[in-house]
Amino acid sequence: MSKETLASKMPGGGNQATAEGASAQTAPAQPGNGTAGLSLGVPAGPSAEQAVGADRERAFAILSCDEAKGREELAQRLALKTSMSVEEAKALLASAPQAQTASRLDGLMEQAPNPNVQSEEVAAAKPRARPNATEIYARRRQEMTAAT
Repeated sequence: MSKETLASKMPGGGNQATAEGASAQTAPAQPGNGTAGLSLGVPAGPSAEQAVGADRERAFAILSCDEAKGREELAQRLALKTSMSVEEAKALLASAPQAQTASRLDGLMEQAPNPNVQSEEVAAAKPRARPNATEIYARRRQEMTAAT
């Protein structure tokens, strides 16, 4: 297959330069990205740092929007696992139900009256004084010395 045939099968109708033809566009040389002088044959786009920054801004916008409140797990999935735009994610979050913070048992317990499980004797009893160890041992010492 000739280079002209290959070029015509490329996206964009083969308008990109071939290795022998007109000069190919090169990506700007970025320190540490391994593209110094590399001919990619495609127009140079945003740098990787710019792309990562844009993705982080998108994720932050999704995670911090009002629609994400009560739907944090879904917001995390949309922000980190999809390439959905912020507007699309907000619309999806708004249509999703909010997570329940209390369990069904919590709701039933709140409805039930609080039973009084204390008996009358316990409620009427005075609290016992805490034993004083010093007094107990002093009394035992007196008893021991008196017995000898």
